[in-house]
Amino acid sequence: MDTDSFIRVRNWVKELQQMASKNIIMAIAANKSDLVRAKKFDLQEAESYATLIGAKLFVTSAKLGTGINEVFLDIATRALQKRKSSSEGLLPTPQRKGMLIIDDEPEREELKCCS
Repeated sequence: MDTDSFIRVRNWVKELQQMASKNIIMAIAANKSDLVRAKKFDLQEAESYATLIGAKLFVTSAKLGTGINEVFLDIATRALQKRKSSSEGLLPTPQRKGMLIIDDEPEREELKCCS
């Protein structure tokens, strides 16, 4: 992740905080760790920011396949822990919506041709 990407992460987090549930589980994947960049980001600042928003920071490389499984495993683990500790669960129970249509007309016997 470079400095520009880190700035975009902050903007995405603001959007998530406005649009998503307050119980959202967040992780920040500092991807492309396999690349050497001139514009490196401050890892300490990123870790502090992740802690501030209740997220975890992972240094990853999708190209090399490093750290990716850890991100998903952590999110899944935290989701299960949250579900177990919450009386209502992680997701609300879906409410059935719709309309029941009752047809009071009796079925007519089909007329058969040539019988």
